[in-house]
Amino acid sequence: MIRGASEDEVPAWAAIRYRQNGAFFYLTGVDTPGAFLLLLPEGLPASIGLRNVFGDIREIMFFPARDAAAEQWTGPKLGRERRVAEAARRRSLR
Repeated sequence: MIRGASEDEVPAWAAIRYRQNGAFFYLTGVDTPGAFLLLLPEGLPASIGLRNVFGDIREIMFFPARDAAAEQWTGPKLGRERRVAEAARRRSLR
């Protein structure tokens, strides 16, 4: 499991903005704060712990719930529809 950076990691007094963990961003291309990437080892199907998933899934992304009030100040985050479309696009590139 690889954890992306969160907005809480940037001190309030700092003059810097949030920035995603470099390794996490390289692997996923995802800039959403608080996201996690779960990489499954060979031979462990995703269907063991999850329903309605394909057995050949090797990586699973977890995103925090969206907060409309916070997004007024921080900008829009990836919504479920966009995340699913992006995952399907990446899957088709393999």
